[in-house]
Amino acid sequence: MTQLKGKKEYKKQTIYKNSSLQESKYADILSEFFAYSVELKRMAEISPEAEKQHALKFLNSLNCTSNAWSKISANDIWDYVRVEFQGLKTSSMGRYVTLLRNFF
Repeated sequence: MTQLKGKKEYKKQTIYKNSSLQESKYADILSEFFAYSVELKRMAEISPEAEKQHALKFLNSLNCTSNAWSKISANDIWDYVRVEFQGLKTSSMGRYVTLLRNFF
């Protein structure tokens, strides 16, 4: 189980709906991100679930470990968004940038 600073505990099996996410090397941090979004930001579970999938895709594209996250630059994020979401309107791209900003 994960816990977010004294807040409600969430069981991993209820958080993860996608087995590839559950088996990801980023499972723990994504679980905390989900708990933060649901408990502190009071978001409905469906939005943080989708955000976890997008954050996982971004993290997998970088293929880095948590101790290297401080080396991720704005250019890394911009390059990912520009390539991954090239067919979207700028406003839609902005939603993904906001998601990534909230993750970090």
